[in-house]
Amino acid sequence: MISLQNLGMSYGERDLFTGVSLQLNESTRYGITGANGSGKSTLLKILANRDVPSEGKIDVQKGTRIAYLEQNLPLDSGETAIQIVIAGDEILSKALAERDNPNADPAHAGEVEEIIMSREGYRAEAEAARLLSGLGLPDEVHNIPANKLSGGQLMRALLARSLFAKGEVLLLDEPTNHLDMPGIKWLENYILNEFQGTLLLITHDRGFLSALSEQILDVDYKTITLFNMNYNRFVGARTLAAEQKEREAEAAKKKIAELTEFIDRFKAKASKARQAQSRVKQVEKIEVPEIIPSSRRKPSFNFRYERESGRDVLNIHGVSMQFTETPLFQGAEFLLRKGDKAAIVGPNGHGKTTLLKIIAGELTPKSGSVQFGHEVRMGYYAQVHEELRKLGEPLHEHLHTLHREKAVKDVRGSLGLMLFEGDEQKKKLSALSGGEMARFVFADLMLQKPNFLVLDEPTNHLDIEGIEALEDALAAYQGTVLMVSHDRAFIKKVCNRVFELKDGTLKELNAGVRALDDREDAEAKAPPTARQKAEAAAESDRQQASAEANLSYEQRKRLKSEAGKAQTRVKRLEQEIADHEARIQALDALFGDGGQLQSLSADELRTKTEERAQLQKQLEERLAEWESLAS
Repeated sequence: MISLQNLGMSYGERDLFTGVSLQLNESTRYGITGANGSGKSTLLKILANRDVPSEGKIDVQKGTRIAYLEQNLPLDSGETAIQIVIAGDEILSKALAERDNPNADPAHAGEVEEIIMSREGYRAEAEAARLLSGLGLPDEVHNIPANKLSGGQLMRALLARSLFAKGEVLLLDEPTNHLDMPGIKWLENYILNEFQGTLLLITHDRGFLSALSEQILDVDYKTITLFNMNYNRFVGARTLAAEQKEREAEAAKKKIAELTEFIDRFKAKASKARQAQSRVKQVEKIEVPEIIPSSRRKPSFNFRYERESGRDVLNIHGVSMQFTETPLFQGAEFLLRKGDKAAIVGPNGHGKTTLLKIIAGELTPKSGSVQFGHEVRMGYYAQVHEELRKLGEPLHEHLHTLHREKAVKDVRGSLGLMLFEGDEQKKKLSALSGGEMARFVFADLMLQKPNFLVLDEPTNHLDIEGIEALEDALAAYQGTVLMVSHDRAFIKKVCNRVFELKDGTLKELNAGVRALDDREDAEAKAPPTARQKAEAAAESDRQQASAEANLSYEQRKRLKSEAGKAQTRVKRLEQEIADHEARIQALDALFGDGGQLQSLSADELRTKTEERAQLQKQLEERLAEWESLAS
């Protein structure tokens, strides 16, 4: 469907990736992984024709529609949320506009009506509303102009727009950033059950990535590598591949050293000269694999405090908040004790961030009280840092201004832990990316040495390596933590208590983080565990044995014959499955070889692509039959 041929992208002297040749297949879901700044988003922009590669080209099968999650929209467009979504189908949107235009040429009315009918235009508003609601945008804002929507609401409308476009290819860059847990689960189910095309997905949500990815495109080592496996298997395979390459390089160097030693010892001896010359030729033939440094770097979070807090850290009593006639929430109450690590979950717009702002002293509650315990020193990580972005100061200067009592080496050391090294510490705050800004705020937070961390969506702009480093640091932290997060895996790794803020009420989930697992299982309707399967199979075998004991000889003979035929068919299917997998692997190797790919004509490439799709379809049919016979 999409062919990348010797693709490369550079900015100045910095290469993101070079010489990439890949074939992206129909109806396959690709997860794109790599460090922040490695080129993941750039790849999607190139595929969406929003950017031009420095070298190489992309061939897209004629007629293929590509839907791309736009990251912004002019706020003065005047479009409502519903209109933003419907605009995702440009042909339908233009036809609807012409139908409603009183000055339109009536001669084209029949043609316009045909377009609307063929694209289900009379269901468009209902479908747009369904997508918006599924992504957590309430009915009352569906017809509000874009300039009245919050940033999060606008991004959800743009996400719905990309889904409405119904492209054969869907490009999603961090689609979960503005979604709550129900919205993320809805999107996951939509893609799994309703979207039939090719997906290219960038996300820092490891659970979402694991659920959706069938293959991984890893952007690292200045190239893009295809791993024919899902994210969970890729994590281990990536490490093994890197280790294998290092072992090959070491073995090659060792062999060269051994041969060189022999050459140096015996090249002057006439009796050994011929052997020495032979080894010179061997050395010339040995290729040492080039080890390009990985772009992946983990920040080193180091949360320490100077003084311990008292036993009681935070007491929230009867806190209520109201911005309009309807209260946002009422009577919120809970007590955090030293060492508690608690998460607040719930739908967007129900007051989670507002409650953290009240605790941080940025908002005053309508009623109730917020009381801190003895020697509590709070560090607050806000969800939005736009005020910092307005400043033009270099990082190290602004951080030193905030911490004048600290030595310069401590300030620079904290920035270094957050991967700002050398001249990077001279970057201006206004020039920072979202991920860099997050790391800068954490550098500030570590210098504060708080014994109570209040964190609002701390993983939103971190890459996966950063999230893993943060969760390890928070799990080891001896202080108290209160966070808002939509990342279930992150919460489960760090927290021991969970509160839900929903429909104006805050309540603690008695099962703690296990409640998240229970909900996940219920939402996903998870299949039985291995133990449950084994117990069910044993019970089935027992019942079958009992039933067979009462059968006649002829009946048992017939059952035995049918079982034998099924076993023969299973063996034949296993051979066919292995053959199909080998043929698919050979085609994938061809698609990944830029030289061979360029030698194919357009007709040959199309034939090979169709052959691969047919083999994949046949493979899935045989796997389904094998599973039904083997179960």
